[in-house]
Amino acid sequence: MRITYCQCDVTRKEELCLLHKKLLNSGVHIDILVSNAGMLRTGALDEITEEDWDAVYDVNVKAAMYLCQEFVEELKARHGVILFNASINGLHHYIKGKKSYMYASSKAALIQFSRYVAKNYAPDVRVNCLCPGITETNLFTNRDFSRFEDCNLLRRMAKPEEIAKVALFLVSDDSSFMTGSVVVADGGEMIK
Repeated sequence: MRITYCQCDVTRKEELCLLHKKLLNSGVHIDILVSNAGMLRTGALDEITEEDWDAVYDVNVKAAMYLCQEFVEELKARHGVILFNASINGLHHYIKGKKSYMYASSKAALIQFSRYVAKNYAPDVRVNCLCPGITETNLFTNRDFSRFEDCNLLRRMAKPEEIAKVALFLVSDDSSFMTGSVVVADGGEMIK
């Protein structure tokens, strides 16, 4: 297995196109596409600016669309897999906090987008969406995670490695009969 690391701004379609060309020119083919970019901004309704709203939607939704537009035909030809990383905040039955307008609605849009991609590219491409609960990531500017000790039934935040293991399952052949699925890994947060 060869792993290639490339960096680009996924909110810029032209950069993704250049990235794809570089990969193809170097002999790298895409079998698995993971859309994992995310931005967390919150605010009261009267505090939301157009710039903040657009930035959150550009990273959380538009980037996923651009990735699919650029790579889906190759994935289709190779019978590949797409995994979108959303959030439990995007699920219709999970409403928490009072200021998550931008983040939660963008993740809801991503979940629905993933279902449409799954529906339109099956059976050639498997597409699933992972919805983690609260996880120790760099999305949080306040790194004091003690405030989340009672956030779920397991009484702790997820480690990134725990969410990565669920993601690995969803892109592996072990989940070969799953497509269009929305998988929750939240330590029981939604039922607490």
